[in-house]
Amino acid sequence: MTVFHAECDMGQGQTTIFSQIAAEALGAKLSDITIAVQDTQVAPFGLGSFATRATTLSGMGVKKGGEAANEMVLQVAAEQLGVEIGALDTEESEAYVKADPSRRIAFAKPARDFVLTHGGLPIVAQGI
Repeated sequence: MTVFHAECDMGQGQTTIFSQIAAEALGAKLSDITIAVQDTQVAPFGLGSFATRATTLSGMGVKKGGEAANEMVLQVAAEQLGVEIGALDTEESEAYVKADPSRRIAFAKPARDFVLTHGGLPIVAQGI
């Protein structure tokens, strides 16, 4: 899972905190999160790394994007597990049935199936 953002980390620890925020919002392992190097072709509107606002402002965007991606993964996982989306939760990069945690599926399966059923498009969520 890759997070794209427009804030430049100049020693404030944004790369670390954005990884942690994304992992928490997705229900993913921290080791499964990659923070992309800033690229103005992808994310041109950074506010700037001053006044330590990037963590507060962009961090909220990372959280919202992670939650939106989580919802997309859960929609596909719910179909695969034959349950309603509200019956699922996520942890450690897996979706599982709350009432029966032994029924679980790794994120890779619903993500792959999403790509196959959406014309090759990956799961992309925005945290605007």
